[in-house]
Amino acid sequence: MEDNIVELVADVDNVLEIIDRIEEIEDEERARLPKRYVRNAPDPFNMYRDHEFRLRFRFSKETLVSGDLFGVSSSTTCEAIHTVTEIIAGKLREHINLPATRAETEATMQWFKRTGGFPGVVAAVDGTHIPILNPGGERGEVYRNRHGVFSINVQVACGAHLKIVDIVARRPGSFHDASIFGASSLKSRFEQGHVEGILLGDSGYPCLPYLLTPLLNAQTEAEQRYNAAHIATRNPVERLFGLWKRRFRCLTARLETKPHNTVAIIVATAVLHNISINVDEGFPGDEMPWIEEEHGPLPPLPGNNNIGHHVREDYIRRRFN
Repeated sequence: MEDNIVELVADVDNVLEIIDRIEEIEDEERARLPKRYVRNAPDPFNMYRDHEFRLRFRFSKETLVSGDLFGVSSSTTCEAIHTVTEIIAGKLREHINLPATRAETEATMQWFKRTGGFPGVVAAVDGTHIPILNPGGERGEVYRNRHGVFSINVQVACGAHLKIVDIVARRPGSFHDASIFGASSLKSRFEQGHVEGILLGDSGYPCLPYLLTPLLNAQTEAEQRYNAAHIATRNPVERLFGLWKRRFRCLTARLETKPHNTVAIIVATAVLHNISINVDEGFPGDEMPWIEEEHGPLPPLPGNNNIGHHVREDYIRRRFN
């Protein structure tokens, strides 16, 4: 069970309240109201039924061990939350990785093919906006996205079983998905041949030899089959966003923490999401659809994408005729 989540927080035995209070930390920092505490803190394992416990703490009772922060001051709680968040985020390389072996690659390709019928896929990439407080300063406006909301545009690559296999969580909301991808290590790894297989992206991305996008005007039956398989096989990344944000509701509310802490919170929830997948933690609403975010016009990108279009045409001819 990932060596128990407790190992992630070392000597801080307050995982339950950490997860619960991440969503409340902004209000705690603003209000700092005095609190009254009773000597005998209530036991959440007895207070909540299994369903209620999972909704509140994002994990089942079996996965988490008991621990609480009742009776601890707000400032201490906030400090502990930031500390634990940094510790969990620091585990990124242990829990967020693309397939590393041939066996892992083949298993991932088979999973995506069963999902939507598109062969050779190892990940689907997309961006999602996490609302934040206006950071202010000279560069504050760069965080305002095309909908007028201050946000971080988080790039996520979805692997088999809705796991996050790559994440970029530091780009301002005004950045386009394609621009974020163009400067990412994910692009470099595929471009340099360090990752075997195909990456799927929506029409907000350029069509590249290793990144296949849908046809905007599919005409032949083969092209229509390609588009249908592309949509179905890329769908897991949208399901991942829905599951991730339902598990950690702070990602849909406005994060009002400092920029460094905001990035750490996003990455920490990504790590916890993957751990929950590894320990087979179900969550109410896992299969509910997630509304796909709109993308702006594709910005001009350096280089010639004709090679990508030729690769896509050849792929359609070989795989979908």
